[in-house]
Amino acid sequence: MEDSHRSARVKREGDLLSILAHIQELSSPREILSVLLRRTVESYGFLSGWFSIFEEGEWHLVDSYPPLEAQRETSLLSLLSSLEEGKGAKTLTRKDHFFVVVPVRTRWALRGALILKGSSRPGEDLLRILEILGVATGGCMTRCEKHISRLKGLSFLVKAERRGRNLLVLEDLSEIEERVEKDCRELVECQGVLLALVEENEIRFLKPVGEEMKSLARRILSSKKEIFWEGKGLFPLLWEDKVRGLLLLEGTEDLLKKQGKKGVLDIYTSSLAQSIHRAMETRLLKERYKGIVTSPLLCVFQVDPEGRISFINGSLALTLGYPLREARGLVGKPFHQLVHPSHQAMIMEKLKAQMKEEGGPEIHQITMADKEGSPVPMMVSTVPIA
Repeated sequence: MEDSHRSARVKREGDLLSILAHIQELSSPREILSVLLRRTVESYGFLSGWFSIFEEGEWHLVDSYPPLEAQRETSLLSLLSSLEEGKGAKTLTRKDHFFVVVPVRTRWALRGALILKGSSRPGEDLLRILEILGVATGGCMTRCEKHISRLKGLSFLVKAERRGRNLLVLEDLSEIEERVEKDCRELVECQGVLLALVEENEIRFLKPVGEEMKSLARRILSSKKEIFWEGKGLFPLLWEDKVRGLLLLEGTEDLLKKQGKKGVLDIYTSSLAQSIHRAMETRLLKERYKGIVTSPLLCVFQVDPEGRISFINGSLALTLGYPLREARGLVGKPFHQLVHPSHQAMIMEKLKAQMKEEGGPEIHQITMADKEGSPVPMMVSTVPIA
């Protein structure tokens, strides 16, 4: 047993020397962090790892291994609050996993932290090795100090991509509008509002605006280029080369001076435009669908693969003599109950065949049965749906 522990310790120390030698050869902070994360996770049996830098009193996640490892950013950053001045690595438990937070310090200050996720609690000897890695990484970061500010810009780009993906799951335009203000404040550090939506080349303002703003909006709709004035910026939200909306930002002069923020804005506005487009399409489809199923001129029903009624609109219910309050009670019942006995076998056979073939619309002349069982001749168009 003692020999196995000694062998494991020798291997860990050998891995440490190998990692240190590797990162000492590198001059790019991006490479240093990438190698550090990959080698540490793989050599010491962790599941994943992240690196965060500490700048101007704030933490910024800048790298992960494996790449794009899914983990809520807020939960990771909350782990960093456990770091204390002058203290070493710390092990924390979250649900079924252990997280090791390793401070990365230079001689003068805390510069970052290595966060490692594992399935078992690391021993004291491994924690000491990780602390040595943290000190060595701090030295490497000092050596390439002039590049460090770029990492913060990278963290905002990653955050912009993540926020953009979050926007794409929203289908309600009011939800998107509410989200924009918070996103702009956190991503580009200035006040921002979704000023207008554009449908069929028509501008619909979401906020009260004057004639000057309306004129600027029309210019952007034509040029598809942003406009800056008096510390403000009006940006077109472009998707598939069409303006889908307008984003108004304040404090854009300072924004454009900050490294990487223009790139962050480009990523975010592209996702915002796509989200608006999808929300508009969804709303249009819902309006069309609602118009069809609520029309007093159209009888609409839906049948599931087992032949049960899954939807029936008020027009069909009334045509067959059912009061509207009873229409909902028909859902879940066999569809053939609404068909005259003389046509039941024929129509059910055709519907089952059509569902299997997944073809286009078919027209059937059938006789339905009203609530009293009396025949009701109808021309029915049926189409399979997913």
